[in-house]
Amino acid sequence: MSRMRTIARLLLPLATLTASLIVVQPEAHAAPVVVSQVAKNGSKGYLQVDGKPFTINGVESFGEWQTYGNGNMSPVPTDQSTRILPQDWLENTFEKTAAAGFSTIQIELAWNQIEPTTQGVYDWTLIDKYVTWARKYNLKIDIVWWGANGCGGGVLPGSAHGFMTSVPAYLQDQAKYWGDGGNGEEVFPYLPIPGDSHYGDATYLFSSERAAVNAMFDHLATVDTSHQTIMFQVYNEPNNDTSTWTTQHALWLSLVDQLGAAVKSSDYVVATRVNLSGSRIPSSDINALPNIDFVGPDDYHFNVSDIASAVKDTAKKSDIAYIPETYSTNPSLSSIAATALVNGGFINFWQLNDSWADQSHSLYGIPSNGYPSYTTWTLGTIPTMPEGAARITLFNTAVNKMTQLVAKALPQDMAGFNIATDTPVTDYAGTAVVDGAKITYTATDKSIGLALYDSASDSYYLVSDTGGSATYNLGSSSATAQAGSFDSTGTWVSQGTRTVSGAGDIQINPGELLKVSHVTPVRNLAPGGSASASSAYTGQGAAKAVDGDTGTQWSASDGTFPQSLTVDLGSAKALTAVRQRFAETDGSTYKYTVQGSTDNSTWTTLADHSAGVTTSSPVTDSVTGTWRYVKLTVTGINNSHWANSKEFEIFGPTQNLAPGGSASASSAYTGQGAAKAVDGDTGTQWTAGSATFPQSLTVDLGSAKALTAVRQRFAETDGSTYKYTVQGSTDNSTWTTLADHSAGVTTSSPVTDFVTGTWRYVRLTVTGINNSHWANSKEFEIFG
Repeated sequence: MSRMRTIARLLLPLATLTASLIVVQPEAHAAPVVVSQVAKNGSKGYLQVDGKPFTINGVESFGEWQTYGNGNMSPVPTDQSTRILPQDWLENTFEKTAAAGFSTIQIELAWNQIEPTTQGVYDWTLIDKYVTWARKYNLKIDIVWWGANGCGGGVLPGSAHGFMTSVPAYLQDQAKYWGDGGNGEEVFPYLPIPGDSHYGDATYLFSSERAAVNAMFDHLATVDTSHQTIMFQVYNEPNNDTSTWTTQHALWLSLVDQLGAAVKSSDYVVATRVNLSGSRIPSSDINALPNIDFVGPDDYHFNVSDIASAVKDTAKKSDIAYIPETYSTNPSLSSIAATALVNGGFINFWQLNDSWADQSHSLYGIPSNGYPSYTTWTLGTIPTMPEGAARITLFNTAVNKMTQLVAKALPQDMAGFNIATDTPVTDYAGTAVVDGAKITYTATDKSIGLALYDSASDSYYLVSDTGGSATYNLGSSSATAQAGSFDSTGTWVSQGTRTVSGAGDIQINPGELLKVSHVTPVRNLAPGGSASASSAYTGQGAAKAVDGDTGTQWSASDGTFPQSLTVDLGSAKALTAVRQRFAETDGSTYKYTVQGSTDNSTWTTLADHSAGVTTSSPVTDSVTGTWRYVKLTVTGINNSHWANSKEFEIFGPTQNLAPGGSASASSAYTGQGAAKAVDGDTGTQWTAGSATFPQSLTVDLGSAKALTAVRQRFAETDGSTYKYTVQGSTDNSTWTTLADHSAGVTTSSPVTDFVTGTWRYVRLTVTGINNSHWANSKEFEIFG
């Protein structure tokens, strides 16, 4: 690709940067650089920047307009003759965006800010500053273009909001270019309709716009060598011109695509997109345009259910499920962001500060609520943030540490916690299953959580917006946990280990990203035992404390102390932790001890809370030793409560029993026999001897064992559909189905099923795999 241009430069000195007025003519130049583009992981689309996945999470800035005035002034400025703030003040918007943890700043850029007065004479002062500031604050830039159609049209001086003038001076003749109606703020452009009296002027208008955009991106190729600019929004809510957007829709689609082509044919190529007014995009017609990469709706809702629906709907009609605008004043911004991510999408908040006429769209709050106006901002000082902004700062900080993972993660490999309601629950405990691991998130500070499974590292990554601490539990006391982040190459950098309790609890602190590996299930042994108590209230007997149901409870028969609850596990078991769940959550002081015994006579103290703990949340203690009997002794509770337990949990370790057994198969490929599936090595595998089905793999555990889970690790990770069942038997003759995936699962990550029962033989039967794969198993794990 080659074309010619000559550039005549007029350099004007400024205090901080050099302003460049450039007249563009053809000159030889190098091949274009592709900075960003859409990539796919299965059905999910995501943005790729410099060849690496990138999570879009941003907030929008009103750009230079806010230095001329705002809609809250009296009178509202009707032109751009006087600034209320210097242009260099705009660095504040970059500093404050970065301080809130966002990776991207959307900047509203008007046409006349790069081509002020004369056709082909460009002033790159502002765009050069933007690039410099983005580099300084480690932000990416998403240009929101305001040209011939910003919210339906252009803004001219002398109008109600003339301080937002967006049209170059040489195109401000309303009769020639902008006489096709308006909405009170924007004036709508005449369209280049063949045969129309305004065809020539309209053609000139739109071709001039394309030349300006093309020149801007050619210029970026010379100044933005670190690739801070990564997206270009082609028009802003162009469907606000409700008349011609409908009646001349095909023509508008062509104009949109031609403006996208101005970017794609430049020396600096980025992803192009369009946003539409309304909570849903009506069709995929814009996404289908050759020079537009994706499209999204401006979904202004505070409720998480609508955001989830909008993301899912957009995913059907756009290559990336992106919500370009939504409220930035929501106190639950983290819930909105997490909802978008776990449903396979991305979101941007509008806007950063109180510069727009409707001040309620302000991440940093509004003066009437006690927050400083943007006009008082100074560099080096971060204003106090409202709750929503403070929480999403913590969430963004953690998510940014795994931006490449989050960008391409599939919805089935993620889960959100405490995001089911529009306002997060203050005292929360919730569980989700992510790729076979039962993950519990517990918090008492209204915080939310997000968990992600990565098959490449076979690890789980956990974040939260907690301002204090919260707790994750992956049901594994043998798991390992680290805090850390990924560097720019995608390599994990550990910042130290984190303790995993005997019950599997892991504390997460503000802004942390946790990596949890070697996850094998633990089990609560109490429901398999028998319970007795010193006394019991009618209908609330000892068995209610060990039935696995937190909706029931044991209560003593009266308010005297001490009272005790004893669990007989049936035989001596190795223990890792005990957890007491209280009936009260009012912060009462509960005094108790937990003891273990092998004979129900001699007791050893395992946990001592005789000084008292509060009942606001469950209390977990790591323990050691092998015990048959475990006793909870309550010595006192204040506030007139009686001794009780909603659930007294006693945890013991599980292990993968398969490597201790022997394996056989219906057939095996040379060198890939049945034993390779149970050798504890994911670098080996069993593969059937042919592509026929069914094929089976049977593991003999040597004797009957109580099982808790099975996990199948596939040789393929290409998302193929794998159909199989898992069965158990005590005699290798009569079989009971433990897990049924005969309808098929994808092979993108391991599949874990929680099972029950005591079995000696466990059989994997594969009934089909698509994509010409043969039956196989990298590792068939059997936990008990």
